[in-house]
This record gives sequence, structure tokens and C-alpha cells, in this order.
Amino acid sequence: MNNSEGLTVRRAQNPSASLDELARILGRGEN
Repeated sequence: MNNSEGLTVRRAQNPSASLDELARILGRGEN
């Protein structure tokens, strides 16, 4: 499973969790 598929699964299960995940990805990208 690649990262985008994992995010899609999590988004389907818990929409708010996807926002946390995106925030973490963006945070890591900046640092």
C-alpha cells in the first residue's frame, strides 16, 4: 500500500483524521 492509498482508507474511516494526517505531511515537508 502506498501513502496515498493509506490516506484514502483513513479518510473513508474518519474524515477528521485525514486533516491531521495532511497537517503532519505538510509539517514534515516544511521541516
